Amino acid sequence: MAANRLWAEVHLPNGQMQGIVNLVSAQITRRLDGAGEIVISVPTTDANAANLLGLWRRVRIFWISPIRGKSQIGAGILLRKKLDIAAGMVQTAWTGADALAELRQVTTGLKMIYDDKPIGTIINDLVERVNGWDAAVDLAGVSYTSTSRRFDGQTILAAVRAVAQGAGMHLRLKRDGLVEVGRFGADSGVRVTNIRKAGGMTAGNRKLALIERLSVVTDGYEVVNWIEPVWGAGNGVLTLKRSTRNSPYPINETVRNGRKIYTIKDDASIAEYGQIEAVVRMPDAPYLAGSITNAANTLYDWAVAQLNRKKTPQKTYAVSGLKLDSRVLPGDKVRLVYSGKIIQDGQIVNYEDIDDLFWVISATETYDMNGSRFSWEISNVDIEPANAADMVADALLQMDISPLEQKLTASIARHTVSGTLAKGAAVEMTFNIPALVVDIGTATLRVTRADGTGPYVVDFKIDGVYSGNGPWMETAASDNEFEVDVDDILAAGTLAGDHTITVEALYGTGTVEVVLEIVQIGVN
Repeated sequence: MAANRLWAEVHLPNGQMQGIVNLVSAQITRRLDGAGEIVISVPTTDANAANLLGLWRRVRIFWISPIRGKSQIGAGILLRKKLDIAAGMVQTAWTGADALAELRQVTTGLKMIYDDKPIGTIINDLVERVNGWDAAVDLAGVSYTSTSRRFDGQTILAAVRAVAQGAGMHLRLKRDGLVEVGRFGADSGVRVTNIRKAGGMTAGNRKLALIERLSVVTDGYEVVNWIEPVWGAGNGVLTLKRSTRNSPYPINETVRNGRKIYTIKDDASIAEYGQIEAVVRMPDAPYLAGSITNAANTLYDWAVAQLNRKKTPQKTYAVSGLKLDSRVLPGDKVRLVYSGKIIQDGQIVNYEDIDDLFWVISATETYDMNGSRFSWEISNVDIEPANAADMVADALLQMDISPLEQKLTASIARHTVSGTLAKGAAVEMTFNIPALVVDIGTATLRVTRADGTGPYVVDFKIDGVYSGNGPWMETAASDNEFEVDVDDILAAGTLAGDHTITVEALYGTGTVEVVLEIVQIGVN
């Protein structure tokens, strides 16, 4: 290792430095939206390494190269030790997670609630609960910058990821102690190619890398372009019914299996691939006990992010090469320029021609006595490709989509009041909807003439606002009862809290009975 030197500083969990260990090799993988991995190898006969390295020790990895000089190339937590024995050689490999894993060591606790709070405020509050950590949040390009969330024991990393992804954003490790959150997708200026002679591509270009190996996968299995988003289950499911959002996708109301459903869709994708439907369940709970509109808007924002990432087939490239002197972060974009040609029957056939920008989903750097190498997973879509393990994890998640405290139930509340009405007189009903009620299935107001003669024209107000205009327009000798569906009127304001319904006579005099029946959907 005359030209390059590789070592690690070893620290206790409290940050106290213990010493320095020389390394045979190091591999650092950075991932979009999650903690990456580190792998370091040391000679098994190194007594210093055996003494200093241990599980849950922190390491900071350094590298000296002829071009960049000394630089920190990674940091992380050691979580596994492995002995490799081959051809009489014994080598010890330590693997672990990068520094972002520290956000997995602290949880939100139960019932952490944010009700219609700015996204940046929520993320900063979450991250700052982990000692020594800060967040840099860039909301540029985010359509809606407030959300409502409830967390019950999730890790801080999971909670931050849920808030970020629900707004169409990503997170990544910027440096030790700093998580960066934003839309990302900026061009890094890096180009990777198999074309060894091209304009501007010279050996001295630090943003140029030559491809050593390339594999390509195009996957249409995960395409979805019509989504019915929900949270919860059964009668208590939260839908887009109360959402006030309409961009970038309008909410469509249709009837299926005898019930109204609320969906969003991408017309361009449907025209290209046909309509591919999915009922998608939001795995993280919005805050339901406050405004139902805020909760439904949170569901909408999450659904839009899902649709934007699923409406197009994913094309993924695994790219590896040598000695790239510019660091690329997950969430950046790189330009892939590739010309694939073969000679068939004397003719040159292009089997793959690429010149486009792609998202970096993961970036791996490997260092050893031979120098440095890189490998990336890049994609046309800013989402990690699904694999078998992901599918199993998603299936398990769908089995447990509602924490115990948020299990939804339906109940019927009945309120009754009677009185005598003359022209201009009124009877008044007061009632309370508890904070744990998240929506109303139906709410029916029924007014019945107790004496069978009058009044025969009435009006009603909800919370002091006129909501009907003579719904009972019968003569004295006609029907003596009317019903009005008032669930949309009730839910238009703040659902939880005290409410008043007033019924007054516009014409005629008589006694009436006023009954309100509410099918209300609540939380245990």
